[in-house]
Amino acid sequence: KRATRKRGVRKKKQKPPQERWHDALEETVSKSLQSKGVRLATGTIDVRLKQWRVKLGSGGYTSCASAGEPLLAEGEFTSLKNGKVEFVWSKCISFADGEWVPNDPQGLLASLDLLDDDVRAVDENETAETLWGGELPDPITALEKNGFKMRRVVLTSKPRYQSEK
Repeated sequence: KRATRKRGVRKKKQKPPQERWHDALEETVSKSLQSKGVRLATGTIDVRLKQWRVKLGSGGYTSCASAGEPLLAEGEFTSLKNGKVEFVWSKCISFADGEWVPNDPQGLLASLDLLDDDVRAVDENETAETLWGGELPDPITALEKNGFKMRRVVLTSKPRYQSEK
């Protein structure tokens, strides 16, 4: 007897789990990040270093915001197993004279060491408004006009309460 299947229903192929870039970090680096409250449950980690809020994502994608002046940047990063990270910023906008305008990304954060005591987790409740001390216009138009991949400012993802590495 032939097995019957509902018409038009296909079995979903299970995707193999995607390797997260930070899985390659040395255990001491991962443990240091976790001890600082940095979540390692997804492919992206969010850290702060002084005035910088940095997102280190999948495929070498990175973005940052500065607490000093309202500024957003996007680019690529490379990391070593020992936690040393280097940035190449390709796009930048800043808020000046009442609007978001293109800015030169030269002079932005060039590198960081994930083991540095000053590298911490971004506060769960931190938003663009709390970072910049006021409400600024949504930068989406400037982000799109300047070729950014990001479409909104998310400084850290909300915890999903799942087990971490």
